[in-house]
Amino acid sequence: MRNTLGGIVLLAQLILFPLAVTAGESFNTGTEAFKQGKYKKALKYFEVEVESGNNSAKLRYNIGVTLMKLKRYSAATIYFHGLLNDAKWRDLARYNLALAAERDKRSLIAAKHYRIVREGAATEKLRNMAAHRLNYLAGDNRGEKELPWLATMSLSAGRDDNAFALHNEILSDSTIGADNFAELFAWGQYRLSGTKNNGWRVHGYGFGRKYEEYENLDLASVRTALSRDRQWLGWNTELGLAAEMVTLGGEPVSRQALLLAKMAKAWGRSLVSFTFSPGYYSGGEEYAYLDGWRQRAELSWQRPVFFTETRLFYRYDDNDREGQEKIGGDYYSYSPARHALGEA
Repeated sequence: MRNTLGGIVLLAQLILFPLAVTAGESFNTGTEAFKQGKYKKALKYFEVEVESGNNSAKLRYNIGVTLMKLKRYSAATIYFHGLLNDAKWRDLARYNLALAAERDKRSLIAAKHYRIVREGAATEKLRNMAAHRLNYLAGDNRGEKELPWLATMSLSAGRDDNAFALHNEILSDSTIGADNFAELFAWGQYRLSGTKNNGWRVHGYGFGRKYEEYENLDLASVRTALSRDRQWLGWNTELGLAAEMVTLGGEPVSRQALLLAKMAKAWGRSLVSFTFSPGYYSGGEEYAYLDGWRQRAELSWQRPVFFTETRLFYRYDDNDREGQEKIGGDYYSYSPARHALGEA
Protein backbone atom coordinates (compact mmCIF):
# COMPACT_ATOMS: atom_id res chain seq x y z
CA MET A 1 0.00 0.00 0.00
CA ARG A 2 1.50 3.34 -1.03
CA ASN A 3 2.20 5.57 1.91
CA THR A 4 4.00 8.88 2.25
CA LEU A 5 3.68 11.49 4.94
CA GLY A 6 4.22 14.14 2.27
CA GLY A 7 1.09 13.01 0.45
CA ILE A 8 -0.97 13.20 3.61
CA VAL A 9 0.30 16.71 4.41
CA LEU A 10 -0.45 17.83 0.84
CA LEU A 11 -4.00 16.51 1.11
CA ALA A 12 -4.51 18.49 4.32
CA GLN A 13 -3.12 21.57 2.65
CA LEU A 14 -5.47 21.25 -0.31
CA ILE A 15 -8.30 21.49 2.18
CA LEU A 16 -6.89 24.81 3.37
CA PHE A 17 -5.51 26.84 0.53
CA PRO A 18 -8.59 27.14 -1.73
CA LEU A 19 -9.97 29.20 1.19
CA ALA A 20 -7.03 31.62 1.25
CA VAL A 21 -8.35 34.19 -1.21
CA THR A 22 -9.29 37.17 0.94
CA ALA A 23 -6.36 38.51 2.92
CA GLY A 24 -3.68 41.20 2.85
CA GLU A 25 -1.11 41.40 0.08
CA SER A 26 1.63 39.77 2.16
CA PHE A 27 -0.73 36.90 3.02
CA ASN A 28 -1.48 36.26 -0.67
CA THR A 29 2.20 36.53 -1.58
CA GLY A 30 3.07 34.08 1.16
CA THR A 31 0.38 31.67 -0.04
CA GLU A 32 1.75 31.78 -3.59
CA ALA A 33 5.29 31.22 -2.33
CA PHE A 34 4.10 28.19 -0.37
CA LYS A 35 2.45 26.70 -3.46
CA GLN A 36 5.75 27.11 -5.29
CA GLY A 37 7.62 25.28 -2.54
CA LYS A 38 9.41 28.41 -1.32
CA TYR A 39 8.64 27.80 2.34
CA LYS A 40 11.16 30.17 3.92
CA LYS A 41 9.89 32.99 1.74
CA ALA A 42 6.28 32.07 2.57
CA LEU A 43 7.02 32.14 6.28
CA LYS A 44 8.65 35.57 5.94
CA TYR A 45 5.53 37.03 4.30
CA PHE A 46 3.22 35.37 6.83
CA GLU A 47 5.26 36.92 9.65
CA VAL A 48 4.94 40.33 7.96
CA GLU A 49 1.18 39.78 7.96
CA VAL A 50 1.27 39.04 11.69
CA GLU A 51 3.23 42.24 12.32
CA SER A 52 0.58 44.18 10.43
CA GLY A 53 -1.99 43.08 13.02
CA ASN A 54 -3.52 40.01 11.36
CA ASN A 55 -4.12 37.36 14.06
CA SER A 56 -6.66 35.27 12.19
CA ALA A 57 -6.95 31.53 12.70
CA LYS A 58 -6.36 31.05 8.97
CA LEU A 59 -3.01 32.84 9.14
CA ARG A 60 -1.90 30.96 12.27
CA TYR A 61 -2.81 27.66 10.62
CA ASN A 62 -0.82 28.57 7.49
CA ILE A 63 2.20 29.44 9.61
CA GLY A 64 1.93 26.08 11.38
CA VAL A 65 1.80 24.16 8.09
CA THR A 66 4.73 26.17 6.70
CA LEU A 67 6.80 25.38 9.79
CA MET A 68 5.95 21.71 9.25
CA LYS A 69 7.39 21.88 5.73
CA LEU A 70 10.53 23.47 7.20
CA LYS A 71 10.73 20.55 9.68
CA ARG A 72 10.37 22.90 12.64
CA TYR A 73 7.88 20.59 14.33
CA SER A 74 8.10 21.97 17.87
CA ALA A 75 7.43 25.51 16.65
CA ALA A 76 4.54 24.29 14.48
CA THR A 77 2.81 22.59 17.43
CA ILE A 78 2.59 25.93 19.25
CA TYR A 79 0.39 27.33 16.47
CA PHE A 80 -1.73 24.16 16.16
CA HIS A 81 -2.30 23.97 19.93
CA GLY A 82 -3.59 27.54 19.80
CA LEU A 83 -6.32 26.48 17.35
CA LEU A 84 -7.78 23.56 19.31
CA ASN A 85 -10.48 25.75 20.82
CA ASP A 86 -11.54 27.08 17.41
CA ALA A 87 -14.41 24.93 16.14
CA LYS A 88 -13.62 25.63 12.47
CA TRP A 89 -9.92 24.75 12.63
CA ARG A 90 -9.81 22.31 15.56
CA ASP A 91 -9.84 19.06 13.57
CA LEU A 92 -7.21 20.15 11.03
CA ALA A 93 -5.02 21.53 13.82
CA ARG A 94 -5.20 18.30 15.82
CA TYR A 95 -4.46 16.23 12.73
CA ASN A 96 -1.33 18.30 12.12
CA LEU A 97 -0.36 17.94 15.79
CA ALA A 98 -0.44 14.20 15.21
CA LEU A 99 1.68 14.56 12.05
CA ALA A 100 4.21 16.72 13.90
CA ALA A 101 4.47 14.19 16.74
CA GLU A 102 4.84 11.31 14.28
CA ARG A 103 7.60 13.06 12.34
CA ASP A 104 9.30 13.89 15.63
CA LYS A 105 9.22 10.15 16.46
CA ARG A 106 6.73 10.53 19.32
CA SER A 107 4.41 7.76 18.21
CA LEU A 108 2.32 7.52 21.39
CA ILE A 109 1.41 11.21 21.29
CA ALA A 110 0.73 10.97 17.56
CA ALA A 111 -1.59 7.99 18.06
CA LYS A 112 -3.49 9.84 20.79
CA HIS A 113 -4.23 12.80 18.49
CA TYR A 114 -5.06 10.54 15.53
CA ARG A 115 -7.62 8.65 17.64
CA ILE A 116 -9.34 11.87 18.68
CA VAL A 117 -9.58 12.97 15.03
CA ARG A 118 -10.77 9.54 13.92
CA GLU A 119 -13.48 9.46 16.55
CA GLY A 120 -14.70 13.05 16.49
CA ALA A 121 -13.70 14.96 13.35
CA ALA A 122 -16.57 16.67 11.55
CA THR A 123 -15.54 15.47 8.08
CA GLU A 124 -15.31 11.89 6.88
CA LYS A 125 -12.17 12.71 4.90
CA LEU A 126 -10.23 13.66 8.03
CA ARG A 127 -11.58 10.68 9.96
CA ASN A 128 -10.37 8.35 7.20
CA MET A 129 -6.98 10.06 7.02
CA ALA A 130 -6.52 9.65 10.78
CA ALA A 131 -7.54 6.00 10.61
CA HIS A 132 -5.01 5.47 7.82
CA ARG A 133 -2.20 6.92 9.92
CA LEU A 134 -3.22 4.83 12.94
CA ASN A 135 -3.09 1.69 10.83
CA TYR A 136 0.36 2.68 9.64
CA LEU A 137 1.60 3.23 13.18
CA ALA A 138 0.20 -0.17 14.14
CA GLY A 139 2.27 -1.78 11.37
CA ASP A 140 -0.58 -2.75 9.01
CA ASN A 141 0.90 -0.84 6.05
CA ARG A 142 4.22 -2.59 6.46
CA GLY A 143 2.74 -6.04 6.14
CA GLU A 144 2.94 -6.63 9.87
CA LYS A 145 0.11 -7.87 12.03
CA GLU A 146 -0.81 -5.73 15.01
CA LEU A 147 0.16 -7.59 18.14
CA PRO A 148 -2.83 -8.46 20.35
CA TRP A 149 -0.78 -8.22 23.53
CA LEU A 150 1.11 -5.61 25.54
CA ALA A 151 3.38 -6.20 28.52
CA THR A 152 5.88 -4.47 30.76
CA MET A 153 8.14 -5.59 33.61
CA SER A 154 10.46 -3.95 36.13
CA LEU A 155 12.93 -5.36 38.66
CA SER A 156 14.52 -3.41 41.49
CA ALA A 157 16.50 -4.05 44.67
CA GLY A 158 17.31 -2.14 47.83
CA ARG A 159 17.98 -2.20 51.53
CA ASP A 160 15.50 -1.30 54.28
CA ASP A 161 17.16 -0.32 57.58
CA ASN A 162 13.90 -0.86 59.48
CA ALA A 163 11.83 -3.45 57.67
CA PHE A 164 9.53 -3.89 60.68
CA ALA A 165 8.90 -0.11 60.87
CA LEU A 166 9.59 -0.23 64.64
CA HIS A 167 10.30 2.81 66.79
CA ASN A 168 14.00 3.24 67.52
CA GLU A 169 13.50 3.08 71.28
CA ILE A 170 12.14 -0.47 70.95
CA LEU A 171 15.24 -1.75 69.18
CA SER A 172 18.04 -3.07 71.38
CA ASP A 173 20.42 -3.14 68.41
CA SER A 174 20.39 -0.58 65.59
CA THR A 175 20.99 -3.36 63.07
CA ILE A 176 17.84 -5.27 64.05
CA GLY A 177 15.17 -4.98 61.41
CA ALA A 178 17.54 -4.10 58.57
CA ASP A 179 17.34 -6.34 55.51
CA ASN A 180 17.95 -6.44 51.78
CA PHE A 181 15.01 -6.89 49.43
CA ALA A 182 14.16 -7.28 45.77
CA GLU A 183 10.94 -6.19 44.01
CA LEU A 184 9.39 -7.42 40.78
CA PHE A 185 6.43 -5.84 38.97
CA ALA A 186 4.85 -7.17 35.77
CA TRP A 187 1.78 -6.02 33.82
CA GLY A 188 0.22 -7.34 30.64
CA GLN A 189 -2.92 -7.58 28.55
CA TYR A 190 -4.16 -9.75 25.68
CA ARG A 191 -6.94 -8.74 23.29
CA LEU A 192 -9.29 -11.69 22.87
CA SER A 193 -11.38 -10.17 20.07
CA GLY A 194 -12.31 -6.90 18.38
CA THR A 195 -10.41 -3.63 18.59
CA LYS A 196 -9.38 -1.09 21.20
CA ASN A 197 -12.70 0.67 20.73
CA ASN A 198 -14.91 -2.41 20.52
CA GLY A 199 -13.58 -5.65 21.90
CA TRP A 200 -12.72 -7.97 24.78
CA ARG A 201 -9.41 -8.28 26.60
CA VAL A 202 -7.85 -9.98 29.61
CA HIS A 203 -5.30 -8.06 31.65
CA GLY A 204 -3.58 -8.15 34.99
CA TYR A 205 -0.49 -7.53 37.04
CA GLY A 206 1.72 -9.11 39.65
CA PHE A 207 3.88 -7.53 42.34
CA GLY A 208 6.29 -9.16 44.77
CA ARG A 209 8.71 -8.00 47.42
CA LYS A 210 11.17 -10.61 48.71
CA TYR A 211 13.38 -10.07 51.79
CA GLU A 212 16.70 -11.81 52.22
CA GLU A 213 16.24 -12.63 55.92
CA TYR A 214 12.74 -11.72 57.13
CA GLU A 215 10.62 -14.08 55.05
CA ASN A 216 7.55 -13.32 57.13
CA LEU A 217 7.57 -9.83 55.56
CA ASP A 218 7.54 -11.08 51.96
CA LEU A 219 4.65 -9.37 50.14
CA ALA A 220 2.90 -10.48 46.96
CA SER A 221 -0.13 -9.20 45.06
CA VAL A 222 -1.72 -10.65 41.91
CA ARG A 223 -4.69 -9.35 39.91
CA THR A 224 -6.44 -10.68 36.81
CA ALA A 225 -9.37 -9.09 34.96
CA LEU A 226 -11.69 -9.43 31.96
CA SER A 227 -12.90 -6.20 30.33
CA ARG A 228 -15.25 -5.14 27.55
CA ASP A 229 -14.24 -1.96 25.69
CA ARG A 230 -16.65 -0.06 23.48
CA GLN A 231 -17.88 3.40 22.52
CA TRP A 232 -21.17 4.78 23.84
CA LEU A 233 -22.57 8.20 22.96
CA GLY A 234 -19.10 9.48 22.14
CA TRP A 235 -17.53 8.07 25.32
CA ASN A 236 -14.86 5.36 25.44
CA THR A 237 -16.10 2.93 28.06
CA GLU A 238 -14.70 -0.08 29.92
CA LEU A 239 -16.72 -2.56 31.95
CA GLY A 240 -15.19 -5.61 33.53
CA LEU A 241 -14.64 -7.93 36.47
CA ALA A 242 -11.41 -8.49 38.38
CA ALA A 243 -10.03 -10.68 41.16
CA GLU A 244 -7.04 -9.90 43.34
CA MET A 245 -5.12 -11.76 46.03
CA VAL A 246 -2.59 -10.40 48.54
CA THR A 247 -0.26 -12.50 50.69
CA LEU A 248 2.17 -11.59 53.49
CA GLY A 249 4.87 -14.02 54.47
CA GLY A 250 3.26 -16.59 52.19
CA GLU A 251 -0.07 -16.42 54.07
CA PRO A 252 -3.25 -14.95 52.50
CA VAL A 253 -4.09 -11.46 53.76
CA SER A 254 -7.05 -10.69 51.54
CA ARG A 255 -8.93 -11.77 48.45
CA GLN A 256 -10.89 -9.22 46.48
CA ALA A 257 -13.54 -9.37 43.77
CA LEU A 258 -14.40 -6.08 42.11
CA LEU A 259 -16.23 -4.39 39.26
CA LEU A 260 -14.30 -2.16 36.84
CA ALA A 261 -16.23 0.69 35.21
CA LYS A 262 -14.67 3.62 33.34
CA MET A 263 -15.82 6.36 30.97
CA ALA A 264 -13.47 8.74 29.13
CA LYS A 265 -14.02 11.47 26.55
CA ALA A 266 -11.94 14.18 24.88
CA TRP A 267 -13.10 17.78 25.30
CA GLY A 268 -10.95 19.96 23.09
CA ARG A 269 -7.39 19.45 24.29
CA SER A 270 -8.53 17.86 27.55
CA LEU A 271 -9.42 14.28 28.46
CA VAL A 272 -12.06 13.77 31.15
CA SER A 273 -12.57 10.37 32.77
CA PHE A 274 -14.68 8.86 35.52
CA THR A 275 -14.08 5.49 37.18
CA PHE A 276 -16.15 3.53 39.66
CA SER A 277 -14.85 0.35 41.27
CA PRO A 278 -16.90 -1.37 44.00
CA GLY A 279 -15.27 -4.46 45.49
CA TYR A 280 -15.62 -7.02 48.28
CA TYR A 281 -12.67 -8.04 50.48
CA SER A 282 -12.32 -11.41 52.17
CA GLY A 283 -9.48 -11.53 54.70
CA GLY A 284 -7.44 -14.60 55.49
CA GLU A 285 -7.80 -16.55 58.74
CA GLU A 286 -5.77 -13.98 60.67
CA TYR A 287 -7.27 -10.98 58.89
CA ALA A 288 -11.03 -11.49 59.12
CA TYR A 289 -11.40 -7.91 60.34
CA LEU A 290 -10.72 -6.78 56.75
CA ASP A 291 -13.87 -8.53 55.44
CA GLY A 292 -16.33 -6.18 53.80
CA TRP A 293 -16.97 -3.72 50.98
CA ARG A 294 -14.97 -0.88 49.47
CA GLN A 295 -16.45 1.64 47.02
CA ARG A 296 -13.96 3.75 45.05
CA ALA A 297 -14.83 6.58 42.65
CA GLU A 298 -12.44 8.88 40.81
CA LEU A 299 -12.88 11.89 38.53
CA SER A 300 -9.84 13.06 36.57
CA TRP A 301 -8.94 15.78 34.08
CA GLN A 302 -5.91 15.52 31.81
CA ARG A 303 -4.49 18.11 29.41
CA PRO A 304 -1.23 18.48 27.45
CA VAL A 305 0.92 21.37 28.62
CA PHE A 306 3.86 22.08 26.33
CA PHE A 307 5.54 18.67 25.98
CA THR A 308 4.12 17.01 29.09
CA GLU A 309 0.73 15.85 30.35
CA THR A 310 -0.90 17.42 33.40
CA ARG A 311 -3.45 15.34 35.33
CA LEU A 312 -5.70 16.47 38.18
CA PHE A 313 -7.90 14.03 40.07
CA TYR A 314 -10.31 13.64 42.95
CA ARG A 315 -10.69 10.19 44.53
CA TYR A 316 -13.16 8.98 47.15
CA ASP A 317 -12.98 5.68 49.06
CA ASP A 318 -15.78 4.39 51.26
CA ASN A 319 -15.26 1.23 53.34
CA ASP A 320 -17.60 -1.01 55.32
CA ARG A 321 -15.38 -3.63 57.00
CA GLU A 322 -15.85 -5.95 59.97
CA GLY A 323 -13.32 -4.21 62.20
CA GLN A 324 -11.30 -5.76 65.02
CA GLU A 325 -12.16 -6.23 68.69
CA LYS A 326 -9.21 -6.94 70.97
CA ILE A 327 -8.85 -8.26 74.50
CA GLY A 328 -10.06 -5.70 76.98
CA GLY A 329 -12.88 -4.48 74.77
CA ASP A 330 -10.79 -2.22 72.55
CA TYR A 331 -12.27 -1.92 69.04
CA TYR A 332 -10.41 -0.87 65.92
CA SER A 333 -12.36 0.24 62.85
CA TYR A 334 -11.05 -0.69 59.41
CA SER A 335 -13.73 1.28 57.57
CA PRO A 336 -12.09 4.58 56.66
CA ALA A 337 -13.65 7.18 54.34
CA ARG A 338 -10.82 8.73 52.34
CA HIS A 339 -10.75 11.82 50.12
CA ALA A 340 -7.79 12.46 47.87
CA LEU A 341 -7.14 15.47 45.63
CA GLY A 342 -3.96 15.69 43.70
CA GLU A 343 -1.89 16.06 40.55
CA ALA A 344 -0.10 13.26 38.76
